[in-house]
Amino acid sequence: MEAYGVHAFQIPGGVPAYQIYVRPMSLTRFLTNRGIQNAQHKEDLSNIAQKSSADAAKCDNIAPTIDKVGIKVWIDGESVDVLMKQQIKEYYEETEYGIAYYITVSEPKKTTTLPYKIFKIELTDLENGDRGEAIYCLENTSYIEHK
Repeated sequence: MEAYGVHAFQIPGGVPAYQIYVRPMSLTRFLTNRGIQNAQHKEDLSNIAQKSSADAAKCDNIAPTIDKVGIKVWIDGESVDVLMKQQIKEYYEETEYGIAYYITVSEPKKTTTLPYKIFKIELTDLENGDRGEAIYCLENTSYIEHK
């Protein structure tokens, strides 16, 4: 499983938490949903072509639904709690969309002197065991104090 499009941010004035957007893509699901049944890793996949989009909007089914994904997040090497996870539709075009996740995690208890925070996001497809991760660096926000 691959984790694309990762973006992390904190809402100024909001709760002490971080928001993470990530778009998962499972090769096993891609191959199975494109008509190649029982696809296993190490198979010869050199002659496979992706089919074109349908006329009506449909889900590409290359990611597990939110209830079938395991999510772990670390910030600066510290495991943080996943407070909420939501599934959203991300449209690739008018006729096709995929699944993406919007995740809320707690802040780490430790602080560092680095000018940025390092996020590690690990996703596991609970149905087929596909696993992937992504790293994201978020520059620390500095606010100007008004006197």
